[in-house]
Amino acid sequence: MNKIIKLLLPVCTILLLTSCYVPETFTSNIEISKNNDYKIDYNGILTHALAKAEFVQTGKFSKKTEDALEKEEKKLLKEKIIKKCKYIGNAQFNIYAQSEGKLIKSFRFLGGDSTFVTITPLPKNQIEVTGKKISNKEINELKSMGIKIDGTINLKTQGKVLKHNASSEPKFGGFLGAYTWKIKSPSDPAPYMLIQL
Repeated sequence: MNKIIKLLLPVCTILLLTSCYVPETFTSNIEISKNNDYKIDYNGILTHALAKAEFVQTGKFSKKTEDALEKEEKKLLKEKIIKKCKYIGNAQFNIYAQSEGKLIKSFRFLGGDSTFVTITPLPKNQIEVTGKKISNKEINELKSMGIKIDGTINLKTQGKVLKHNASSEPKFGGFLGAYTWKIKSPSDPAPYMLIQL
């Protein structure tokens, strides 16, 4: 295992799905209702970080890696939240993921120890929405692979927003549009919102 792949292993543990994926180009829509129902989706590109690291290191993918990436499409489709998935080359998958339900406990979207967004019920009928925070070390490792995050997260809620760091807010008292985060770099602040239902 070469040096760059060893460096990437901590990133894979923190950022990714059951394998080693980074959200790269995407749009995500989140809805949270007054009765604790949620709906969230992700439409865009996931990049397999370890395969990308191999390409950065050697300038190509080995046949073994290419074969594994093609098989990974079927593996991803077995995930309950993955509704559509297509391997498009260059260690990238075009996916549509979606989940909805009742917020009884903390919910991590895109699964496991690696998370795209976490939605957490709090005491006093509050909901906290947080994106994944990325350390400076992890940012440098992603940049070394040439991964450029370009995403949009839109959030609509019937609750009262107590705190947020969105790039823009809905208009006319929340009746038109959504709270929106434009994420152009791994170093951008992680999305955050606190909602009173």
